[in-house]
Amino acid sequence: MDRNLPSGRTHLRLDRRLSAFGTACSSGPRNPLPLAAPIFVNGTLWGFIGFDDCLSPRHWNAAKIDALKTAAHLVGAMLQKKRSEDLLDQATRNLEKEVAEKTAELREANARLHEELRRRQEAQARLSESERRYRELYEGRQRLRPAHGLFHRQET
Repeated sequence: MDRNLPSGRTHLRLDRRLSAFGTACSSGPRNPLPLAAPIFVNGTLWGFIGFDDCLSPRHWNAAKIDALKTAAHLVGAMLQKKRSEDLLDQATRNLEKEVAEKTAELREANARLHEELRRRQEAQARLSESERRYRELYEGRQRLRPAHGLFHRQET
């Protein structure tokens, strides 16, 4: 068989050296011209599909040749579609896993930020309370003025 088939082209391979496509022909007469067409998947030779007549030699007419070409093309397209779907499914699973991991990381980061924000708000509240007390003490002291060495309250 010719292993150097150009990719992307549908070739018929009529070859007297081809073996039977199944075991059914092993006991019957061999067709001198079995018919085969290559199956390409993504431009790469994947295999062959063919016809053989195990009962008598046959000359393949144009309709049967076209049918085989079409079948080979359809099988190749189906295999290519299946491979594409498998790749898409795998990419989807990988993406979903990555999204789940990133979501978990973001949740953890968000929880840490919320905790940090809570601590800062508590510190701000303590600082505000401390500032309020200091102001009360400072303002209370300002109302007291020394008079001849004694403190007395200033009337307002």
